[in-house]
Amino acid sequence: MNSPNPLYLREEELDHGLELLYFAGRQLHADAASLRAEGAMDEIDHQVLFMIERHPGVTLAELCALLGVSKQTLSRHLKQLAQVGLIDQESSASDRRKRLLRLTDKAAGLLVRVHTMQKRRLRLAFKSAGATAVEGFQRVLLDLVGEPRRELLRRRAAGAAMP
Repeated sequence: MNSPNPLYLREEELDHGLELLYFAGRQLHADAASLRAEGAMDEIDHQVLFMIERHPGVTLAELCALLGVSKQTLSRHLKQLAQVGLIDQESSASDRRKRLLRLTDKAAGLLVRVHTMQKRRLRLAFKSAGATAVEGFQRVLLDLVGEPRRELLRRRAAGAAMP
């Protein structure tokens, strides 16, 4: 195992880190591409379904904040996903104006297949790196997420409702 590079903040190392993030993201997207095509989804549709899976009962406003897309764009995708039977929308018991979003069984089945491929790749990488490296990696990614998404993710992880 190599010893840690004490010069990890140099431009060369930062450029290398950006390159690795780029290619890792491309590979994870490629793993899902054929199954996305099978479900006639684009990347935004996949992101929407992924976030609804991770945060069942999420509202339109919360989803906009998580994904960083406009309500108009998101509404268009939600309408299409509902029409093809991938999401359900129900009114909130506390505020009937809010629509709570959930996956259908059809969407859950499609995502299981996509995530199985992606998790296999991630599991192998995590196993190779070890627990300490994985914890550091996740800390770096959380810092890269930026606000307000970082706070939204922390709240959801703690079981609190998003604003």
